[in-house]
Amino acid sequence: MSSSKPQKVSLAGVVIRQRKRDVKTIANPTGFKETLSAIVEQSMAPDDVFKLCDQYEDELDFRRYDEYFWDLFLAGGTGACIGKFEDDVTPINQSFFGIEKKELPKPQELKAEIVTLLREFVRRKPFLEPTLQKVIEMLLNSSSLLEEKYQTATKSLVAHLLACRILRRECLQAMLRNEAAIESGQMLQQLTGIFKALQTECNQEVSAIVKLLNEGKIMNRLMDFFPSPKRTPEAFAEHWKKEGLQGLLVVAQNIKKKEQAQKIKNMVEEFVKRRNEEEEDYDEDDNDENDEDEEEDEAAGSKKKGKGKDSATSSSVASKRSAQQQQRVEDAVNEFLAELTELQDEVGLDGGILLSSIFEGLMLTIDWKSKKASVKAEAAAQVVRKWGPPLMKRFAEVERADDPTHGGAAQLSLMQCVQNYCYEKSPITKEFVRLVHILYMGDVIEEDVIREWSKKGVGSKGKDSFKKQIVPLIEWLDIAPEKSTGAE
Repeated sequence: MSSSKPQKVSLAGVVIRQRKRDVKTIANPTGFKETLSAIVEQSMAPDDVFKLCDQYEDELDFRRYDEYFWDLFLAGGTGACIGKFEDDVTPINQSFFGIEKKELPKPQELKAEIVTLLREFVRRKPFLEPTLQKVIEMLLNSSSLLEEKYQTATKSLVAHLLACRILRRECLQAMLRNEAAIESGQMLQQLTGIFKALQTECNQEVSAIVKLLNEGKIMNRLMDFFPSPKRTPEAFAEHWKKEGLQGLLVVAQNIKKKEQAQKIKNMVEEFVKRRNEEEEDYDEDDNDENDEDEEEDEAAGSKKKGKGKDSATSSSVASKRSAQQQQRVEDAVNEFLAELTELQDEVGLDGGILLSSIFEGLMLTIDWKSKKASVKAEAAAQVVRKWGPPLMKRFAEVERADDPTHGGAAQLSLMQCVQNYCYEKSPITKEFVRLVHILYMGDVIEEDVIREWSKKGVGSKGKDSFKKQIVPLIEWLDIAPEKSTGAE
């Protein structure tokens, strides 16, 4: 028996793959900053910078050192953007802190170069943009601890980043989360500085700033930046005037007025609907009581013959209940008018806007989805006749008392509002003169105002049609000896 040795297995041509191990490199943010600062010292032109970045790719890990990237260009490498501020570090020239600290010549040109380069970095490396929001929030919250020049630089860099849309508008909302800084006045000071920088350094018009604030959803919250004791219309106006930002003040006040006008419309709609519901409930209760009385009379039959219910007493009770209901309505109207007056005084809402808002609020109670135009037209006339005078008369009279020479201004605005509404709502287009007549009979609009409107107050919408409608009313005013309560 022959014994043969087993053949050895050959591994020729076989590649043995070993498992890759995670090789952790030692963090070297200092090397990153030194390399990047050396590159931008040579040139700030984007093409040159990125060409050099490609050459030093191994030393420039932008994902790992994204916070240090922003700190270098914004705070000059001082650590202010990452919560590690070093006072003894000199910021590089190619940064907002460096420009302000060293008072370099042609600062606006240097800032423009930085912004252009940063915009290109964000375009090529989008992962850098989310980090910017965090570092800006940290910088804004801690800037009060920095020296004055760095505080000025912070306001400037935020303004430039907002203007060129590198920084999200919502970042300004983060300022409202620091209640301590708000109460100390720090946040108001920063916001004011940012607005000034937007105007003077970024050449932003007031309209552009307002658009920016609306996009950031803080235009309506400017008052929240004020310390609690100063959250008043007077302090609000005084601050922006003092800081030379009257244009922003006017826009902010107009926006506030529009908000209040819309609020008044909604309040009027709710008030009228609630009162109508209460009246319906009252009528149902009254009918139920009458039905019960009739049932009692029928049940009594001949037993109460000759001793029937005293009709005078029954009428007296009904009259008393009606008077009580009327008094409740009057009390509700007076209380509601007090609320409207308070809203008017809060933002200085003029009488014209107030009267127009009340009218539009009344129109909101109408079911415009109804198929019949005649139903809508009649509903409009009824709601104006019933609620127009009690809700509008006081404010029309106040306007006349305050300014006798121009007392019809508010009423003229109301007529123009009625005209515009009738133009937009086709079912009541032909009801314009009827609605005006109702308001005239209710002492809301004066005769002189109607005549003035027909001569020079007619708006452009449906001008000829509405002017033609008003002619019969003016002819009637010419022959009518005095205002009467007769039929329309």
